[in-house]
Amino acid sequence: MARPKSVFTEELAARARADLAALGRNDLATKLRAIASAARHPAEQVADVLGVATETIWRWGAAYSKDGVGGLQAKPKKARGSKLTAAQKEEVLSWVDESKTPKGGHGCAKRGGSQR
Repeated sequence: MARPKSVFTEELAARARADLAALGRNDLATKLRAIASAARHPAEQVADVLGVATETIWRWGAAYSKDGVGGLQAKPKKARGSKLTAAQKEEVLSWVDESKTPKGGHGCAKRGGSQR
C-alpha cells in the first residue's frame, strides 16, 4: 500500500510550535510536539519515542492540518444506554423509596449489622 502524501510540512510544524508555546504541558501539547517533530523525523520514530502507534501520529497530523487545535481536542464520548428496562428502574427506585432490599427485607432495620 502506498504511503500517503506527507502532511508534515515546515509550515504545519511552525503552526504547531506557535500553538504549543501557548499551551505548556498537557495532552494537546504532546500531540503538537509530535506534529512538529514529524516534520523533521520519521513518523515511526516519533511514535516510538511517544509510545504510540505510527497511525496515531498520522491521524493527529491529518486532524491538525484539517481543523487546527480543535481537531486534536478530545471528542465527548457518548453515554452508554441503561441495561435496565424502564420497569426495572421503577422497581429499584421503589426499593430505595421504601428502604427495602431486592428480597423484600428492610435495608435500614438493622443498625450496625451487615446486610445479607
